[in-house]
Amino acid sequence: MKFSPDGKFVATSSLKDKVVKLWDLRKLADDTYRIVGENVEGVLSFDKSGRYLAVGDGANLLLYNVRTLDQITKISAHQSKITGIE
Repeated sequence: MKFSPDGKFVATSSLKDKVVKLWDLRKLADDTYRIVGENVEGVLSFDKSGRYLAVGDGANLLLYNVRTLDQITKISAHQSKITGIE
């Protein structure tokens, strides 16, 4: 679980269902979330502006725009599973 630096979002992940969910903390009463990535391993981090979310997907790094949920890029980063993003 990671909070965005601006405090507006929290990203959660689960190893069981391999889904990353992005929660808008301003709308929690609505119980709303958006699925950002599926079949991912759950390593994640926001950039300092809170605009982008990096997600580890096995050996790949996925970069998302938080506001649009568009996947910006997929980088084949390593030969084995990514275990941390800072």
